[in-house]
Amino acid sequence: MKHGHVMRVADWRYSTFHRFVTRGMYPLGWVITPRVVPSVNNPDSAYAASGLLATISMFYGILIRMFFYDTDKHHVPHIHAEYQGQVAVYAIHDGAVLAGELPPKKHKLVVAWIEIHHDDLHADWQLAVVGKKPFQIRGLDQ
Repeated sequence: MKHGHVMRVADWRYSTFHRFVTRGMYPLGWVITPRVVPSVNNPDSAYAASGLLATISMFYGILIRMFFYDTDKHHVPHIHAEYQGQVAVYAIHDGAVLAGELPPKKHKLVVAWIEIHHDDLHADWQLAVVGKKPFQIRGLDQ
């Protein structure tokens, strides 16, 4: 992608993305998306059709994201937390790790953030699973 060898990360066989797919942190299909332009009447249509992640918060170098239509892989409402290339998937209801891992200090921050924003996360989950863009949620450092 960066150097023009491929158009999608999934097409580059040496990409570390494939390691995350194997570990169950990302579905392979999230990068195989049509090019969608948001319509004037429904700006969320691009998010709904793309299958990409929405970043809902950032704090202390941690990105918190949700997939659209992401109900099949982990079977519970969850978020994806990424820190310096490491990704972990956390259940919203109790902060349990469903897949992957983060450094211990970052893990504790994510679990605390989930507890603080439990209701907001459930509301965002309800939007994301039907293809609507979730709202931004304040980070721990804001």
